[in-house]
Amino acid sequence: MDLQQYTDLAINKEQLSSSRGYINGQKQNLGGDPKWLSLLGDFKTACDELKLGIGQDQYLAFNSQLYRVHLELSKGGEVYCLRRMPGFKPNLVGENPEGIVFPEIISQLVNENTQRDGGLILISGPLGVGKTTASAAVLNYLLSTKGGVAWALEDPPEYDMEGDYGENGVCYQRHVMDGDFSTAIRSMMRCFPAKVQSTLFVGEVRDRDTAIQVLQALLNGTRVIFTFHASGTVDSLTRFLTLCDGQEYARLILGESLRLAINISKKTQLGKTRLGFSFLAGGQRVAQALRDGQFVQLDDIARQQANIRQSQVAMAPMNRD
Repeated sequence: MDLQQYTDLAINKEQLSSSRGYINGQKQNLGGDPKWLSLLGDFKTACDELKLGIGQDQYLAFNSQLYRVHLELSKGGEVYCLRRMPGFKPNLVGENPEGIVFPEIISQLVNENTQRDGGLILISGPLGVGKTTASAAVLNYLLSTKGGVAWALEDPPEYDMEGDYGENGVCYQRHVMDGDFSTAIRSMMRCFPAKVQSTLFVGEVRDRDTAIQVLQALLNGTRVIFTFHASGTVDSLTRFLTLCDGQEYARLILGESLRLAINISKKTQLGKTRLGFSFLAGGQRVAQALRDGQFVQLDDIARQQANIRQSQVAMAPMNRD
């Protein structure tokens, strides 16, 4: 029995035999194996000791693995829903455990568009596409290469990002209870040292108050990374502005602050699901289009930027023996 195979477990408090595990999204019924029942019993006992209420989360170390435990009430009784936490910090460059590899263009664009302090990196896409993994990888890359102090606010955290990075980078991590990101952002802004590049990672912007606090952080010179549910780079910007009531000041701040918008999508080719990435880099033309509310122009700019990148690759000299 290898628990590390299972990304998720659902342990029924009253009927252990109804417990299930998931490997790569595929359901496995665990209750029919006496050895599993014994292990599930130990797991349940450890979860019981957390004394969770319905709808609450907490972390549990079990068999050298860290799990996020959530207690929920179903028709069949109370269920512990466990997610195994990854034991690594995602890297933007090179290979990661669990087969995660990011295309080289992302690190190139992040590096090119973060030469100035502050600014916004927005990562969007549908549910389950890997927005948090990509955000954590970008945060890791920036702290390791450029240093600074970061606060990561998530509900709940998916990666253990707290600690030192490179020669001059450090990250603190906070579990934002009940999704109250706006209050957490206001509090965290008092924690950044003077004359040090500050970075704020917001797990998700869901409401107007959080969006307004993000704008305020950008005005203060803080670099902000956040995720957003959207179908494309331009859609993510327009939806974010909608949360800010579409006000002119919001378009102005966003235009001046945007460094890079990344959208992740799932694409099926030859029966295999792959991730696709699209980008919009900030600049004078993007800032002007946002200020004027000319969002159609943003699509044109994104296509032009993509064409330039493709032509640069095509013209790159080949290595010769």
